[in-house]
Amino acid sequence: GYTEYVKAILDNAKDIYYHPVENEFFYVSHILLEFSSEQKELIAEKKALLDEGGITQADYDVFVADLAKNIKVNAIDENGNKTDKAYLAEDILAEVQEAVNKGATERERAQIFNEFVYKYNSDPGIKNSERDYVIGVAKDDDLTRSKMVEEFTNASRELYEAGVVSAISNLVQSEYGYHIIMYTGKIQNIETNNNADEVCLKLDSVYTTLHGDKTIFDEV
Repeated sequence: GYTEYVKAILDNAKDIYYHPVENEFFYVSHILLEFSSEQKELIAEKKALLDEGGITQADYDVFVADLAKNIKVNAIDENGNKTDKAYLAEDILAEVQEAVNKGATERERAQIFNEFVYKYNSDPGIKNSERDYVIGVAKDDDLTRSKMVEEFTNASRELYEAGVVSAISNLVQSEYGYHIIMYTGKIQNIETNNNADEVCLKLDSVYTTLHGDKTIFDEV
């Protein structure tokens, strides 16, 4: 059923699907620059005040936004070890933008971006993933169109609507910290005729992620 299909593709994007209505979903990758443990504790205290009615939502939002400006992330070296070097989010964004812009193709840009996923990102769900995250194009029912927080979903849809594959966002603030998001393309069916050779060639020309080396043929 259609409802089950929508839930399944959002829950488990790595599986292969036939899409009954095309151009309904798209892929994004991202780098999460997370709040520190100390910052999370401060946010939790403010959230408790908000829930008790001690401060307004506007006060809470300003506090979190100011805290986010001071997020610092330690770079991770090639061996996966955290280094002593910590960088502000805006400096990381500038570094990512400069590097990605040197990519000559969508694929090169995505490959460069993926290097920073391992250098700065703290979201384990996007590392070594067989698929990028899935977002639904529709905005009328976010509960069935995205598993991500509202700020992430909205920023991803803005990239999708702009229509530039491998474009990246500015810093997107959410309850987790800052996100740098890359739009990595629409999810579409692979159409061929019934000739076995052509089917194999077609499946071997479509990568499971824009940045990766594994194709649909490899997966099948």
